[in-house]
Amino acid sequence: NNEIINGSYGMYFYGGSSTSLENKTIVTNNTFENQYTYAIRLYYQNAPTVSGNIINGHPTNASYYGIYLGYCDNELVVSKNKVIIPAGGYGIEIYYCDATPGKRGLIVNNFVQIGGTSTAYGLYPYYATYQDFYYNSINITSTSATSGRAMYLYSGCSGINVKNNVLANNGGGYSFYCSVTTAGLVSSDYNDLYTTGANLAYWTANRADLAAWQAISLLDSNSVTANPNYTSTTDLHTFTSSLNGYATPIAGITDDIDGEARDASTPD
Repeated sequence: NNEIINGSYGMYFYGGSSTSLENKTIVTNNTFENQYTYAIRLYYQNAPTVSGNIINGHPTNASYYGIYLGYCDNELVVSKNKVIIPAGGYGIEIYYCDATPGKRGLIVNNFVQIGGTSTAYGLYPYYATYQDFYYNSINITSTSATSGRAMYLYSGCSGINVKNNVLANNGGGYSFYCSVTTAGLVSSDYNDLYTTGANLAYWTANRADLAAWQAISLLDSNSVTANPNYTSTTDLHTFTSSLNGYATPIAGITDDIDGEARDASTPD
């Protein structure tokens, strides 16, 4: 419940090493305004929680980080955060975070909006293992057709699940960019994959639309392509009736970013 204004880093916790982790750090319900580089940076952590924070990024820095988790292992949780980055950068980066099948990471119920004219990665797992991305709403408005990516799954990832997300790129770039095509992406389905550009996704090459993405990835058979019609650029509630009830229930996730109950059988 702090308000943290200006500075280079808003909150920076750094453990001893990859074998000497700080334990279960919690960063919750804070407001971060106008940091130059990072709002939240956690490094060498065991099972941290970053929840309910509001992040308003720097207005001109095009390499800004909203939530950056590096070497944060086991059951990390990133939930119900609202990240707004005006000039470009990285929304939620999960960097070398190693979980296990029994202690998975969870990135759930977040809003991320990134503008600018260059790099804009909404959800960015990087050499991360066993992470679950559920019920996140992304709005990329960066005008870069190549470096605007709502979901960017980088090489070295494994055991990743991507379900019930709205991955919208309203700046003409990619909805989903996948640079790992073997065991990295275990499941991806019930998502809204949307772009205003010529290429919806990347998997070994550009894929123009949902059918092309499905054919090469063998994923997202129940996903759709629909303009989410967000309430505004930064308010990522949707008015699109075609997304009503199109998600799939996920055990243990019973509410949304506003704390409102999700339908038990046909959630949004």
